[in-house]
Amino acid sequence: MIELAWACAARPWHRHMDRRRFHGDHDRPAGNPARAVFVLLLFVGEPLVLHRFFPVWARRDPGRALAVLHAVHVVLSLLTTLAAVAGSHGWMP
Repeated sequence: MIELAWACAARPWHRHMDRRRFHGDHDRPAGNPARAVFVLLLFVGEPLVLHRFFPVWARRDPGRALAVLHAVHVVLSLLTTLAAVAGSHGWMP
């Protein structure tokens, strides 16, 4: 119970109560390009490219289509990981 009392006395959640810090992520310059890429991939890339061309390509050459799709997912996951590391270490504004 002593640890709990110390944690309550230290008030570690004060940074979450500050609206500028808690809600300030939306005006960051680094957040806007990431949201733009997400919106383009989700609402433009998937319906216009993936749904139109991928079924035909997958019927014609399923191994190659899945290999390319896997490579794209690996590259996107590496970029996401690098961006998360850069953001958590303060390398991005």
